[in-house]
Amino acid sequence: IVELAQRSVTRVLGCEEFADFQEDFPDYDPQNVAEICAEINVISSEISLSLMPKPFDWIPIPAGQVTLGKGFNDKAHSVGQTFTVDSFDMAKYPVTNAQYAKFIEAGGYNNDAWWTEAGLAQRNKESWTEPRFWSNSDFNSAQQPVVGVSWYESIAFCLWLSEVIGENIMLPTEDQWQYAAQGEDG
Repeated sequence: IVELAQRSVTRVLGCEEFADFQEDFPDYDPQNVAEICAEINVISSEISLSLMPKPFDWIPIPAGQVTLGKGFNDKAHSVGQTFTVDSFDMAKYPVTNAQYAKFIEAGGYNNDAWWTEAGLAQRNKESWTEPRFWSNSDFNSAQQPVVGVSWYESIAFCLWLSEVIGENIMLPTEDQWQYAAQGEDG
């Protein structure tokens, strides 16, 4: 783990392994791996902040518990259940057209590596080359939130950003989204 964390090429993997190790041995870190891993989190945030046009920022969401209520689907299996949510970072603002343009400029719609298998099939079936309303002047100001993107396009954007900054970026789960919105107040 120490060697992985010390090498720049494998640092993210090493830090992920170290985080798992610390769950079982929270007080054991004789070679200061935690310090190395803290640095990459700062660097990753700095990279994403410098890459993405403003406004862009991460907001830390502390660990806690959330009870899911009724949503649009009254038959949801998780209604009324309480879940533990680990701490995570979430984008403070919706992704703007200017930010999403970075994905398009990087070949986002042409690089199959950033698409899930189902997303790739849908992209090819629908011949997607940009979001649905990308050319509509009512929705395409640089600072407006990007609209007309499917779940698959959103995942591809997250996978692209993950690769660019070297950190795992993903859409929030239902539990994370609800917890970020309401906290523990319910």
